[in-house]
Amino acid sequence: MKCEFCGNNLGIEDEVCPACGKANSFAKKHTKDMKKFKTRYDSTRNEVMENSRRFNKMTVRITTVSVLVTLITISLILLGNNYEIKRLREERRIEKNKAEYTSQLNKLIEERDYSGVYMYSSAKKLSYSDHMDEYQIICEVSRSYWNFIEYSEYLFNEDSYMDENEAISRLADLAESIHGYNDPSEYEKEHYYNEKTVSYINDLSEHVDVLIKGYFHISDEDMEHFWEMSEGRRKMLMEDGYKDHYAGFNPNSPESAVMFSLYSSAYLNSSILLADKVQKNLVSTTHMLDRGVKQAPYWVLWSVSMPSILIEMGFLSNPTEEK
Repeated sequence: MKCEFCGNNLGIEDEVCPACGKANSFAKKHTKDMKKFKTRYDSTRNEVMENSRRFNKMTVRITTVSVLVTLITISLILLGNNYEIKRLREERRIEKNKAEYTSQLNKLIEERDYSGVYMYSSAKKLSYSDHMDEYQIICEVSRSYWNFIEYSEYLFNEDSYMDENEAISRLADLAESIHGYNDPSEYEKEHYYNEKTVSYINDLSEHVDVLIKGYFHISDEDMEHFWEMSEGRRKMLMEDGYKDHYAGFNPNSPESAVMFSLYSSAYLNSSILLADKVQKNLVSTTHMLDRGVKQAPYWVLWSVSMPSILIEMGFLSNPTEEK
């Protein structure tokens, strides 16, 4: 590049000519352009760097989420496969031991050991096995019976956490559920019901009725029409029977302590069933007046570690019976 004044050679960045000392107009314009270009370059560079950082952050997040989703999906697949593997193993076990399981279940069913049926089928996981379809309804209704007994213990245990009205309501619902098995759908009749199932459910329903009658002191007349009543009426009868039975007792008195101990006894259900059988036999044999089975905190029954009943054959207040 030449100086426009003296013709001397100049660099593009020389602000003045070294020969004549005149200002180099091209150098000023070049410096101004370079500053402008540098500003634009720095701005563009910063923008690109910022976008790059944002993209990298987003990429990391997306990658992290993708990895997590993949891991969760794999875990669910493995869990599902694991459950299916366990189910298939259980089915193979049941198929292999079906003869043994069937024999034991039939024995418990014949003995009408309702709790035993539930505990055995639950322990062996038989309730919903494809190889034990014929026992499915029996296992289900036995589970309802087990729950019925469990809630009756809540009701008659003074240390129970459950409110008495809630316990009575659940007992009523479970009893209704058990009786509901007597009225199956057409599909259930065809696939799950047979003579053995029907007989078992009928006996269990009668068994539960005896317990309800004994627990809540329901009269023979009311019990005869119990399942024709509305749900609310049935629960009301149970609540009234329970409250009437406890009326007049001081919770801190020795009599109440006896009563609660009797109610919480493990032999309460067996005592009620024994009393019912003895009462029916006495009435049919002697033709005596049927006064029903009653429940009360008698001292003579308090500490007996077995099913126990007290039979009143007569009254000293009756002159004829006194002799």
